[in-house]
Amino acid sequence: MSGLAMHRWRPRGPAFLLVGLLTAGFVGWILATRWDPALPYLPAWEGQGWWVPPRTASAEMHRQEVRWTCFRARFELDQRPDGPVLLEVAAFRQAAVWVNEQPVPELRVDPTDWKRRRAADVAPRLRPGSNEVGIWVTNMLGPPALWAKWESPVPAALPKLHWEVISAGAEPQPARAAHIPLPVAKGSYLDGQVPLPHLLRAAWKAWMGMAVGSGLLAAVGFLAGRFLEERLKQAWHRLLPAMVLGGSAVVWLGLFVNNLPQLPRIYGFDAEGHEQYIRLVQEEGRLPLADEGWQMYQPPLYYVLAAALLELCGLTVAEDTAVAVLRGFNGLLGWLHVAAVFWLLRLLFPQEGWKAAVGALLVSALPAHLLLSHYVTNEPLAALGVTVALALALKAARSPRPVGPAIGAGVALGLSLLTKFSTLLAVPIVLGLLWQGEPHAGKSARVGGGLPAAGALRVLSAALTAALVCGWHYLRVWWHFGKPLVGNWDLEAWAHWWQDPGYRTAWDYLRFGGVFVEPWFIGFRSFWDGLYATLWGDGLASSAAWMAFRPPWNESWMAVTWWLSAVWTVSLVVGAGVLAWRWVRHGDEAGWVGPGLLALFLWGLLYMSVRVPSYAQVKAFYALPALAGLAVAVVTGWERLAGTSRIRHGLLTTLLLVWCGSSWSAFFVRASHPQTMVVQGIWALDQGDVAAAARRYGAALAVSPRWPPLADALAQAVRVRPREPIFRDLYATCLEAHGQWREAVDQRRAALANATDRPELLNNLAWLLATVPVEELRQPAEAVALARQACELTRWAEPQFLGTLAAALAAADRFAEAVQTAEEAIRLAREQNRSDLVTFNQNLLELYRSGRSYRMPAP
Repeated sequence: MSGLAMHRWRPRGPAFLLVGLLTAGFVGWILATRWDPALPYLPAWEGQGWWVPPRTASAEMHRQEVRWTCFRARFELDQRPDGPVLLEVAAFRQAAVWVNEQPVPELRVDPTDWKRRRAADVAPRLRPGSNEVGIWVTNMLGPPALWAKWESPVPAALPKLHWEVISAGAEPQPARAAHIPLPVAKGSYLDGQVPLPHLLRAAWKAWMGMAVGSGLLAAVGFLAGRFLEERLKQAWHRLLPAMVLGGSAVVWLGLFVNNLPQLPRIYGFDAEGHEQYIRLVQEEGRLPLADEGWQMYQPPLYYVLAAALLELCGLTVAEDTAVAVLRGFNGLLGWLHVAAVFWLLRLLFPQEGWKAAVGALLVSALPAHLLLSHYVTNEPLAALGVTVALALALKAARSPRPVGPAIGAGVALGLSLLTKFSTLLAVPIVLGLLWQGEPHAGKSARVGGGLPAAGALRVLSAALTAALVCGWHYLRVWWHFGKPLVGNWDLEAWAHWWQDPGYRTAWDYLRFGGVFVEPWFIGFRSFWDGLYATLWGDGLASSAAWMAFRPPWNESWMAVTWWLSAVWTVSLVVGAGVLAWRWVRHGDEAGWVGPGLLALFLWGLLYMSVRVPSYAQVKAFYALPALAGLAVAVVTGWERLAGTSRIRHGLLTTLLLVWCGSSWSAFFVRASHPQTMVVQGIWALDQGDVAAAARRYGAALAVSPRWPPLADALAQAVRVRPREPIFRDLYATCLEAHGQWREAVDQRRAALANATDRPELLNNLAWLLATVPVEELRQPAEAVALARQACELTRWAEPQFLGTLAAALAAADRFAEAVQTAEEAIRLAREQNRSDLVTFNQNLLELYRSGRSYRMPAP
C-alpha cells in the first residue's frame, strides 16, 4: 500500500467511527431528556414552560417523602364556551385534575410516563361566572411541577391561566416559573457572596503589579530563550522541562506545606465517605461492597494504597495527621500528573517544545486540579492513570516494537479503571490511538506500523492487559448486583434522596455569564456556569454548604483567576474546533487526545447532570481524566490565536504568567486572615472543643471584628451552644463592631446570666452599659456596680477592670472618683508592662479631668 493510500485510510476509520458514536450519544441524550421518565428533565412544549412552588435555594439533602401541591387557577367567564375547550396537562411526577370540583380522570398523570401530555375537553365542566381549575401534583423525589395549557376554537373566549400554589399548611402563593433559578434567601447558609467586581477592585493594585512583572518576565524569558536556542539548542530543550517542572514542583511544595496544617479535615468532596472506605480497608482488611457506604461503590485501588500508606506511617484515619498524609499523597499525584501532561505534549508535538511548557504550566495552576489535589479523593490517581495510558498508547503507536508500550498502556488504563469507573470514557481514546498508529518503513502489515493488523495487535495487547488488571473488580460487582457498573444513586439505600433544584430545564443549558458576578454555587443557575466555576475556581466552596465555612482561599486572587480564565476558555474552544477538523480530515493524534477525550467526558457530565439533577452534580473536575485533552486544546488554540505574531505570543505568555500567579496566590491559605480563623473555629466547635473554638473566634475578632462570616459563625455558635457564655460574649463584641448595640446588650446579659461569677463578663457588660453611644441603653449606675464587682473578684489587681470602673464612674458624673480610679489603672498597667492599657487610660483620663465621659464610636 502506498504512503498516500495509508494517509487516506487513517482518517476514515477509527476517527469517523468515534465521531459517529459521539454524535449518536449527544442526540440520544437530547431524546432521552425529552422522553425518558427516569430523567427529571422538564421538557417545554410549544414554548410553554413549567410551574413549581415558590421556594429558596438550599444545599440540604431532601429525603424521599410525598410532597403534594395544589396548583389552582381561578377565572371568570361571561358564558360557557360554545365549542370544545381542550386542557392539556403534564406533571412531575403524579397528578389529578379537577375543574369546578369535578374530577377529570382522562388527565390523571402516572409516574411511569409523566412526560406524556394528556388532553381532555373540559368545556362541559365550565360555567358562567367564577371557575376554578385545581391540579394536585405529588412527587416523592423532587419538587412538584406542572405543565398545562388550554385552547379553544375561539381563543378570545378563554382567559390566561394564572397559577397559584397551595401546599400543606401554607397560604396560597403565586407559582414560580420552573426555568427561573432558585433565589438565595437573605441570611441563609448560601447567603454572603461578595460579587467578583468588588473583589477585583479590592485587589487591582496587586494584580496590575503582577501583570507588569509578568510582562517583564515574559520579555526577558523570550529574549533569553531566543539567545539560548540559537547557541545552545540541545541544552535549551533540556533546560525547558527542568524550569517548568522544577518551578511548578517548588510552588506546589510551598502551597501544600503551608496549607495542609490549616485546612480542617472536613473539606473535600465526600471526604467522610472516602475516609470511611479507607478505614474499613485498614481495620477489617477487606474490600467493601457498593451498598456498605456512601462511597463504597468506588473501585478499590486508591483506598487500598491509602490504607497501606497509613499502615506504613503507623497512623489511622481517625487521626488528623493521617488526613494530612493522605492529602500530601494526593498532592504528589497531582504534581506527577503535571509531569505526565508535559510528557504527553512532548510526544504529540516533538518539534514544538513551547507547547509542552505552556500546557504543563496551565495544568500546574489549573484551579480544579490544584483543588482536588488538596483533598482525600480518588480523582487525582484515576486522572493520572488515564494520562499515562494516553502517553504510552502514543509511544506504542509510533514504535516499531509496539507490544511493550501497548501492554504498559493497558496496565495504566486498567489501574485507572480500578480507581474510578468514570475513566471508562477514556477507553475509546486509548484504544483509538493504539489502532490508528503510524506506518513504519520496512515493516509489514502484520508486525508493525499503522495498518489494521498492527493496530489490532496493539489494541488486543492493551485491552487484555487492562482486563486482567481490573476485570476481577467489575466481575465481582456484576456477581453481587447484576451489572458491572453501580453508583450510589442506583442503590436502594441511597437512591431515596434529592437535592435542589431537583430537575433540569432547557434554560439550564442555555444560560451563561452569571459566573463572572457571583460564582459560588452557580450550579443552581446553569450547567455551563457551574462547569466554568468549578474548572477555573472553587465554585462549590470545597463542598462546604455554608458560605461562612467556605475555605480560606484568597478570594480577590480567585476573582482575578475566574475572569482571566475567559482567555483560556476561548483558546480551549478554538483549539478544540481546529483539532476536530484536523482529526476528521487527517486522523490527527492530537484530535483523539483533544476534542475526542473532551467530548466524551462532556457527554458524561451532561448525562449525570440530568440523571442526578443537583446543583452539586455540576463539577468540571469529574472530567479530570480529560486534563491532557484540555491542555492539548488550549495550546492549539493559543497557536491559532497568536499565529506568527511575536506580539500576540508575548501577550498570551504575559497573561499565562499573571493567571498562574493569581491561581497559585488564590490557593495560598493565610494564617493571619480572619476567614482562616473562622473556619478553624467552626471546625473546633463541631468537634466539641469549645476552648479552641473560642480562641480562634477571639483571634478573628482581634484582626477584623466586622468580617461578615465571623458574625454568622458566632450566631451559629450561640444557637448550638446557648449555655456557653464565651460565645455570647464574643458575639456581643462582634455586634458592637456592627453597631447593633441593643442586640449586644442582650447577648452580654445572657452571657452573664449563665456565669454570674466570671469577672471578664461582668467587666464587658459594665463597659458596654457605661460607654454605649445610644442614650436609652446607657445604665451608669448598673455599670458602676458591675465593674466594682469585677474588681473585687480580681482583688483590684486587673488594670483593665479598673479602667472600666473609671469609665462607669465618669458616665455617672462622678468625675473625681473616675480620675482617681483611672490613675490607679495606669499605675497597675505600668507595673505589669501593659503599654496598650497605659496609653488608652491616659487618653480617657484627660476626658475625665475635663468633665467628659467616654462614648464608643459608631462603626
